[in-house]
Amino acid sequence: MSTEIHAALASLAAEEAQVQHSKAESIRQARKQAERDLERAAESLRRALPELDVVSRTCADLRGAIRKTMDRADLVSDRVRELDLARSRALAALDRSTRHSEVRQSLVGAERALQERDLQLAAEYVRRFDEANSGDASLMAPLRAELERLVGERLDGMWDGLREAAAQDDWLECAVARNALEHASVMSKLGPASTLALGRYASFVVSLFKERCEYELLPVRAVVDDRPPAADSPLFLNGIKCVLNAAAAVVDKHSPHSRAAQGLGTGVAHRVLAAVHGECDAQMQALFDQYMSARRLHERAGAPTDVDLSALNACLIEVCLMMQRVESYERFIRARCEQWGAPPQAGGEIRRLMQELAGVYTLLEKGWIAESMARAQRAEEVRPAGELQLLTSSVVEDDFYVARAAVKRALATGLCDAASGCVNIAVGALEDALLAGAFRPGHHQGGAQLQAKPSAHVQVNSLEQACEFCVQMHRFVTGSDALERAEDKAKLRSCADGLMDVRSKFEALREDALAALFNVHVRPGMKQSLADVEGLNFLVDEQAFERDDGFASRFVATAGTLLDRHRGLLSPRATDTLIELAAQAAAEEVERGVVVKRFTQLGALKLERDVRALSAGLSGMASNPLPVRAMFARLLQITALLSVGAVEEAHDAWDARETQRPGGRAREGLSAKEAKRVLGLRQDFDVKAIQHLKL
Repeated sequence: MSTEIHAALASLAAEEAQVQHSKAESIRQARKQAERDLERAAESLRRALPELDVVSRTCADLRGAIRKTMDRADLVSDRVRELDLARSRALAALDRSTRHSEVRQSLVGAERALQERDLQLAAEYVRRFDEANSGDASLMAPLRAELERLVGERLDGMWDGLREAAAQDDWLECAVARNALEHASVMSKLGPASTLALGRYASFVVSLFKERCEYELLPVRAVVDDRPPAADSPLFLNGIKCVLNAAAAVVDKHSPHSRAAQGLGTGVAHRVLAAVHGECDAQMQALFDQYMSARRLHERAGAPTDVDLSALNACLIEVCLMMQRVESYERFIRARCEQWGAPPQAGGEIRRLMQELAGVYTLLEKGWIAESMARAQRAEEVRPAGELQLLTSSVVEDDFYVARAAVKRALATGLCDAASGCVNIAVGALEDALLAGAFRPGHHQGGAQLQAKPSAHVQVNSLEQACEFCVQMHRFVTGSDALERAEDKAKLRSCADGLMDVRSKFEALREDALAALFNVHVRPGMKQSLADVEGLNFLVDEQAFERDDGFASRFVATAGTLLDRHRGLLSPRATDTLIELAAQAAAEEVERGVVVKRFTQLGALKLERDVRALSAGLSGMASNPLPVRAMFARLLQITALLSVGAVEEAHDAWDARETQRPGGRAREGLSAKEAKRVLGLRQDFDVKAIQHLKL
C-alpha cells in the first residue's frame, strides 16, 4: 500500500513540475509578444509625429479665426439693435401722426356729415374716431349726442310709416322697413349708451308678428264661438288645423325679415318665435277646452261600457289627427329654431295639452279595443282561413284585426307615449280575450279537456294562426318609422316584445291541445300494435333472424291510417307534431318492452332492424323527418350496445355526448349506469366483466 502511495506522490510531483515548466514557458512567450507589440506601436507613433505637428498648427489657426468671427458678430448685433430701436421710434411717431390725422379727419367729417344730414356717414366717422382716439373722448361727445338725437328723430318719424306699410302687408319689402333696419344698425355702432333705439326696433318687430298672429288666428276662434258643433262635426279638427297652419304661415312668411334681424342678434328671432308660439298656445287652449267639453272625452274615458263603436271610432280618428297635427307643428318649430340659430322653444301649453289628450286617448282606445273584442267573441263562428282553408275560430282574426287597427292609429300620432301605451293595451287585451277567453279550458272550442274531434282541430288551427299573427304584428310595430328619436323607438320595441311573450303562451297551449288530440283520437288505435312488443322474442338463431315477424310494418300501417284522418284538417306543421307524438309513444313502448327481455347478438340486430323500420316509416310521413328520427335515437343507442361482439367493445358503441338531451320531445341518451344495465340483457356477456367496465 505504501509503495503505491509513494508512486502516486511521485507521479503528482512530476506532473506539477511539468505544469510549472509550461506556465513559465507561456509567460516568456507572452512577454516577448507584448514587447514586439510595444515596439510596433512606438514605431507607428514616431512615423505620425510630423502629421500631429501639422494638425496642431491647423487647430491654432482655427481658434484665431473663430475669435475674429465672434468679435465681428458682436459688432453686427449691436448695429442691428440700434437700427431696430430707431425703426420702432419712427413707426411710433408715424402712428401718432396717423392717429392724430385720423382723429382730426373724423371730427371734421362727422361735423360735415351731420350738417348734410348723412347719418350713415356720420356714424362711420364716429366709429373711426373711437378706433383712432386713445386719449380724450370728449372731443367727439357733442357730435355723438347730435347724431343720436338726429337718428332718434328719424326713427320716431318712421314708426307710423312702418306700421302703415305692415298693415298693407308689404312692410317686408318697402324702403321704410329697410331704412328702419339700417338706422337701428346705425345706432348699434354707437356703443352701449345707444341701445335704446335698437331695443325699441326689436320690440316693434315682435309686436308686428303678434298683431299678424291675432289677425290670422282670431277668426278661427270666432267661427268656433259662433257655431256650436254637432257630435260628428269635424269643426274642431279643422279649427286646430287652421290654428297650427296659421302659426306656421306667420313664421314662414316673415322668416326673411327674421333672418335679416339676426344681424341685430339672435334674441330678435327668439322673441319672434316665442310670440308666435305663445299666441298659438293661447288659441289651442281655448279650442281644446271647448273640444273636450263638446266631445265628452272625459266622460267617455271614465265609462267605457255600452260604447257606440262607430262614434267612438270617429272620435279616436279625430283625436289621432289632432295629435298628429300638433306633433308636425312642434317639429316645424324645432326646425326653425335650428335654422335661425335661436334657442329651442319649450313645449309650453301645447305639449301639456297633448299629454293630457294622449292620456284620454289611451283610455278611449282601451275601451274601444275591449268592446270590439267582446263583440267579436259574441259573434264567434268557425270558418276556413288561410291558403289551406283550415277551420279556425273567427275570434282570432277579428281580435288581431282590432289590435292592429288600434296600434296603427296610435303610431300615426307620432307620439311615443300614445303608441307605447296602445301597444301595451293591445297585448293585454289579446291575452285576456284569447288566453282567458276563447282558448281557456272548458270553452266550447276546447283546451286540455277536448272531447269532439272537430273542435280539437279548430282549437289547434286557431292557436297556430294566433302565433303567426303575433309574429306579423311584432314585425309591423318594430318596423314602423312613425317615431323619429332612437330612444322612442327603443321604448316602442320593448313594448312590442310583449307580443312574443303572448306567442309563447299560445305555442304552449297549442302543444297541449295537440297532445290532448293525440291521446283521445290516435293513441287508442295504436295500443294494439304496441302491445305486440310483449310477444317479441330476441333469443334467435340465424334461421329465426331471417324471418320477419311484421311488427314494424303493422305498426307503421296502423299509425298511417290513424294520422291520415287528421291530415286534411290540420296544417302540415301540426300534422308533423302528431307524427312526432306517435313516434315518441312507439319508442317509449318499445323500450319499455325490450328492457325486460334477454338478447343474443342476432336478436339485437333483429331489434335494430325493427327500430330502423319504425323510424323510416314514420319519418316518411312527415314533411320534416329529423324530429321524428330523433325520437328513436335512444333506442338505436340501446341496439348498438346490444349488438357489440364483446363487453370491451361497448366503448365504441356508447358515447357520453349522446347522453345530452337532443332537444324537443326526444328523450336524453343512456347514462353510463343505464348502458351497463342494457349490456346485462345479453345472455352471453359476463356480469363481472360488465361491472368492471369503465364508461
